Amino acid sequence: MKIKGLLLLFLISITMNSYSQEFFTKELKWELSDSTTNLIFQDTTQIIEWGKSISSLATVKSEKLVIKNNDVLILMIDICSGIYCPSIYVFVESNKQWILKARTIARMVERIEIKVDNKLGKIIFNTKSSKIGELLLLPFVSCGQTNSEFKLQDSFLIKQNEPICINEKNCFYFTCDSGFSYLKMYYITGDEHKKLIDSVEFSPYKSRIHSFKSQKDNSYVILWETEYEYFPVIIAYYVSEDELVKIGQLEISLPCVSCESFEYPIKDIQVFKKNEEIEISFLKDVRYKAKDTEQWKEYKSESLKFYFNILNKEFKVKTDF
Repeated sequence: MKIKGLLLLFLISITMNSYSQEFFTKELKWELSDSTTNLIFQDTTQIIEWGKSISSLATVKSEKLVIKNNDVLILMIDICSGIYCPSIYVFVESNKQWILKARTIARMVERIEIKVDNKLGKIIFNTKSSKIGELLLLPFVSCGQTNSEFKLQDSFLIKQNEPICINEKNCFYFTCDSGFSYLKMYYITGDEHKKLIDSVEFSPYKSRIHSFKSQKDNSYVILWETEYEYFPVIIAYYVSEDELVKIGQLEISLPCVSCESFEYPIKDIQVFKKNEEIEISFLKDVRYKAKDTEQWKEYKSESLKFYFNILNKEFKVKTDF
């Protein structure tokens, strides 16, 4: 009887192994959407509600990602009972619309975990025991929009009455009023006279200019950072074709309780241009103070972004991506 019992268990094991090899997904096979079959939504809430409407038994999970400065939503819908069989949808934001770019279905024993290779522009799908697939996003993330990155070119320590030039034609000049109440910024283009652009309260601490240059053209984003006893002041400007436009003040600081200073690392600030918008985001956790409030709130990496529309000069902030 023991031998028969062991034989039965052995046969069941062989059958289950065979069944699992044939039935369960080893590698994800993606179906790419074209313009005639695309699902398009206005926001991520609509996408999630659409997923829930597929079945009353549906379990819906979503995950928001940022890949190569593109906003991506992964939607997983599981309507199976007894096994894990998610339908996976990949949406990409383009021109304020969320467009379905790829989909697949899987039958799994283990839950799927999502990772991002931002350097290569890949979404990687793993289980605890193995990698089951990846999706290269670069072939279709840029359709319909023009993106360019601004990279940190240089940082300059401000000294009164000494010009700071970001190139051969565009320079800045700083001076204090007679009572040392304000530090004034002037902008100089070519042979033109100094033009007063802005001012901040005088500080006995350091003040710097950080120059971010576009990788596509001769435009710049300039950050004027001034340190104070507690929190710094950072004002952003956009320079293009010898014209300077004020973007706005970035009310940010380092999320630290016991630090001696609260200046956010400039090297961890990302600047991009998407069509006619400048986008400023942060690679590490950051604190932000909204207008008309004295409270600082901490945000995770990529969950706080500033936007500036070059055409209508609108400046806004978005949070909790």
